[in-house]
Amino acid sequence: MDKFKFIALMLLFVIIILSACSNISDGPANNISGPEENAGNTAGGDIAEETIEEKPDIPITDMGGKEIRIFTSGWYGFGPLAIVDIDPEEFLGEPLNDAAYTRKILIEDTYNCKIAQINVDVPAEAASAFQRSIRTQDNAYDIGVIRGDTFALLLTGGYLRELNDLEHVDFDNPWWRKKAFDALALGGKHYGVCGDMSTNEMMTVPIVCFNKGIVQDHALESPYMLVETGEWTFDKAVEMAKQIARDLNGDGKMTIEDLWGILYTHDEISSILQSGGVGYIELEPGGIPQIAFDSAANISRMQNIFEKIFDETYSGNLTVRLAGGGDIFGEQRCLFWFAGTHRVNALRQMDVDFGIIPYPKYSRDQEYRPHVIGRFVPVICVPSTNPDMGNTGLFMEAFAYEGNRSIIPVFYETILQGKVVRDDESADMIDFIFGNLHYDAGSLLNVGNMAIAIDEMSVTLNMNIASFVEKNKPNFERALKKIMDEIEKNN
Repeated sequence: MDKFKFIALMLLFVIIILSACSNISDGPANNISGPEENAGNTAGGDIAEETIEEKPDIPITDMGGKEIRIFTSGWYGFGPLAIVDIDPEEFLGEPLNDAAYTRKILIEDTYNCKIAQINVDVPAEAASAFQRSIRTQDNAYDIGVIRGDTFALLLTGGYLRELNDLEHVDFDNPWWRKKAFDALALGGKHYGVCGDMSTNEMMTVPIVCFNKGIVQDHALESPYMLVETGEWTFDKAVEMAKQIARDLNGDGKMTIEDLWGILYTHDEISSILQSGGVGYIELEPGGIPQIAFDSAANISRMQNIFEKIFDETYSGNLTVRLAGGGDIFGEQRCLFWFAGTHRVNALRQMDVDFGIIPYPKYSRDQEYRPHVIGRFVPVICVPSTNPDMGNTGLFMEAFAYEGNRSIIPVFYETILQGKVVRDDESADMIDFIFGNLHYDAGSLLNVGNMAIAIDEMSVTLNMNIASFVEKNKPNFERALKKIMDEIEKNN
């Protein structure tokens, strides 16, 4: 054993000891319930799970030097959404990298295999490259990690294996996201899942950052207390935003130089809607998907949310109107920033006393519904040309288990908690958010570019929901039918 592998294994032992001493769901965040109707939020979630105390019965097999080739999709070169913890090259003295490198060495040594990551940064190009490999049957990849943005493209054309064909994998284990597995169960078939092969999914979770100084200076209600009492609703956020928005330079219009109540980008629109209870696609018995956002209740919610979030007297879109104004929150001229965990690097560099809370619910009697940003989420799949489902399944189970045990705690404690969270209340909120994540099939699949089309209504400030539904629903239904026809053909 060379000295680098020895160091890696020693580091693993340290990580095991540290993770055994901490439990990322031990905080009181799962007591956040508000009124009785919110009691459903006290259940354990998919990521903030209890530490695994006993090693599961995962077989150890000599794979004879097999190379496990994992194809990944980045996000247009955006660093925070790059998948960097599958095949790190060396120790760097950085906790997440070194924990990931240690896992890599451990798995390679235990199973006598080699791990190789092949990455394409642009999601559409990644999906095309993955499809091309399968069509030509070059067997270039054993596993795919494709963004939700383009995952639906792989569901027609026979590109994927049914995940239940994998040997040695139990998707009920906590290192897999059972809620995502169920949300993607089209026609009762499972072609994609999320899990702890990478921590990258943890960078796709919406969070609201609020400026504590502005709350105090304007004698506003505590956002923490509003969440605790179940009163943190979209209308409450708007009410507070209106109270503080100011035309600071007196030019008669709201610009990048003024004080804003709410800031967001177009990518956060789906998160605002889904946290408010708007579902894009719902699965009926048998896993039959149906368009859901066009119901009378959802159209009413979307209409109300759009009318208020698009009101530029207090709410600003950083994608369009305020493009280039990403420092507004950092310059203490914004009360609520509707952001995501992929902004953590920017947050920790800001000289602002801020807190973190979940996205608001729509009404007081609704549960809080923390979501992943489905388009960003890395979805794990297996190409239909993979001839070795035994070793592939064994690798996936062992790799995800080790990720859950030794990498997720490091990411959670050092990245989310250590580098970003600045008080106990925000730490509790992070625990609550990650312990209660929801997954919407429409957002994860982006069928017919559904999620993109809805998000981009904020670019044009289009508030005509009925017209949008009339124009686009037939396209979405055709895209869904094409997928379901393919799945039924392969049954």
